[in-house]
Order: sequence, then C-alpha cells, then structure tokens
Amino acid sequence: MKSIPARVVVTEVVREKELIALKRLEEEENESAAQFETAIIQGLLGVVDFESESEEEAFVNYAFELGDDGESATCAIAIQRGWAIATEIELRTVLDSIRTKGRYIPSRNHPLLSWWQTSMQ
Repeated sequence: MKSIPARVVVTEVVREKELIALKRLEEEENESAAQFETAIIQGLLGVVDFESESEEEAFVNYAFELGDDGESATCAIAIQRGWAIATEIELRTVLDSIRTKGRYIPSRNHPLLSWWQTSMQ
C-alpha cells in the first residue's frame, strides 16, 4: 500500500464491520483481522469518520438506497470530500500493476502478504 500514490482509507463504519466479521473468522485461524489492524497501526491504512452534518445526512440517504452501511459511509464521505473510491476490482488492478510494472511482491514474512494474496484472487 505504500506503493499506491494516494492516501488509502476506510471509514470507521467499515473498520468496525470488517473487524467484527474478521474476528468471527479468526477462530478458524484467519490472519486477516490481525493484518487489517496491523495495516491501520502502521499507517498503511487510514480510518476516517464523519466530520460534518452533511456527511452524516448523505450517509443516511445512501443507507436507505444501498442498504449497506459500509458502502453508504464510504460513498457519503468520499463524495462530500471529493475523494475517489476504489472497488475491490480496482484494487486488484492496482495491485496487479504494482506486481507487474513495479516488479514487486511482498516477501514471505511481510505482515500483509496474506492480504495481498487474498486481494489478488
């Protein structure tokens, strides 16, 4: 993620949802929750929250339309702040470009190797 020439963030809503889901899977020896938290702690992944009433209002409207709190929070914050949104498909494309054009693959002991491999599938 350090190779991506932009700040990469998730919303607090997404962070909470993902951690809950990943911790449920953690019982099955899933390393994803630890990797997700490590990426945040190391500053590889930022976490943002609503900063204005207009962001919160947009969130409620998107939640009504989309039916998903994570996507709604992401859209509300990104649109209100004029930020771009990357989907999982776009993320795979970016990681593939980093792998091929940058000739980079995380080392075997890199803390985000499992995340990288999962994201590339």
